[in-house]
Amino acid sequence: MRCTLTIDSEKDLVSEYIRVLEFRESMDELDSLVVQLNIPRSEASKLMKRLKPGITYKLELDKRTAEGDVVRVSVRRSGRQGLQVTLFGLEPLHRLRNQRLSEVKEQTRDAVVKTILGLVKVSASVQGVKPSAAELVFIDDDQLRILKQMCTERNFAVFWSSGKVQFAPRNVPAAGSTIKLVWGHDVLEASLDADLSSIVTKVTMYGRDYRKADEELSFTADKAKLKSISPGDSGVDLRTKAMGDLELVVPMPLSMGSASAIEETAIGTLQRRAERFIQGRLRCTWHPEVVPSAKIELTDAEFPFQGPFLVSAVTHTLSTFDAYSTQIEFFSDAYPSES
Repeated sequence: MRCTLTIDSEKDLVSEYIRVLEFRESMDELDSLVVQLNIPRSEASKLMKRLKPGITYKLELDKRTAEGDVVRVSVRRSGRQGLQVTLFGLEPLHRLRNQRLSEVKEQTRDAVVKTILGLVKVSASVQGVKPSAAELVFIDDDQLRILKQMCTERNFAVFWSSGKVQFAPRNVPAAGSTIKLVWGHDVLEASLDADLSSIVTKVTMYGRDYRKADEELSFTADKAKLKSISPGDSGVDLRTKAMGDLELVVPMPLSMGSASAIEETAIGTLQRRAERFIQGRLRCTWHPEVVPSAKIELTDAEFPFQGPFLVSAVTHTLSTFDAYSTQIEFFSDAYPSES
């Protein structure tokens, strides 16, 4: 296992003082880094002159690298002891906070996202989103929130992968083979919730082409349009069987100006809700290879923990007084197979 932390461009600046390091990656939130340090009094003044908000960090975790900015520094001293310092870092996307644009001239959603990510000065990989070719998008809002809104509309996500910011479907597994974890060896504790409260069986979206004011557009997405993550009973099927169909009708958003945009947004909304059915957590031994969007399966586990599931967030924790650990948050549209 290799873990190297570079702070303010110096690889070993704080390494010997680290008590706990926690690195969290997520599809739906900003990736974050928390580092707790015990700094002896003899080194305190010299180091604290460098450990200020705004410095950069680079975390090398086995074969992966994550970079970002330290945005907050907390310092505590008690008696004659040294300093207890906590560094709080965020991935580069945080730099978009409170920036505003009056207009983004690109017409497709993927082009809009690529332009916004360009403001952060990070490498980006953006997957095309076909339904928005005729849209002109105006933005006058916090850009992080705009990114999340665009992701939600198509059931996409913004996340780091292979050293780049990815804008891609959240229900497509990351490249590579399925990660298989063994109950009792890799996985120490598991929890799972199956919840029908947000499940709908169809979504109808309305819109209007601004070039043809008298023409109303609509599209209804049903379960035939859904992509499945797990092979067992789905939330949509269980909802229909227990309580009948439930349709979500979405009124006319101003940005829905083409038939393809309405269709893809309706499908994305239905898919997003379907994937809220299964939510769970795994407490594991050290597995730094697990990343958001990875597909995981459990062996030697009882139903319903076998998977496959997709990872929505993962937290890797290194500690000088406890075993290294990984906590996984996962989701799916359906139960695993009962066979």
